[in-house]
Amino acid sequence: MASRPRVLVVEDDPANRSVLCELLEDEGYEARAAPGGQEGLAQLVEFAPGVVLLDLMMPDLDGRQFRERQKALAPPARDVPVVVLTASLPSSTDVDQLGAELDVAAIVRKPFDLDELLPRLEALLGS
Repeated sequence: MASRPRVLVVEDDPANRSVLCELLEDEGYEARAAPGGQEGLAQLVEFAPGVVLLDLMMPDLDGRQFRERQKALAPPARDVPVVVLTASLPSSTDVDQLGAELDVAAIVRKPFDLDELLPRLEALLGS
């Protein structure tokens, strides 16, 4: 049996974390959750996901700090693509600027739409 694509969910809100993991598991992904950026970086190395879903606003490390530290890791952890989840971006210009600044694969606004999120994951994971 083929292994399931792995997704790491780095999200400080327990309800969002739980819902995301459940939805991903239901869609055939192997999902693991981290409650913050520090734990997310550790899981990035240990779990070796194919993609990271990263909350932008977190108390211990925000999305920007996570990306800075991720880029300092050794491959393959350094090269795992990231999809940023955020509720705090009002305009498409802000989204474009943040995507370029963070060098992320995509930015998805909260509340997220599964029909928007899943195709992005599939494209990044090659599934």
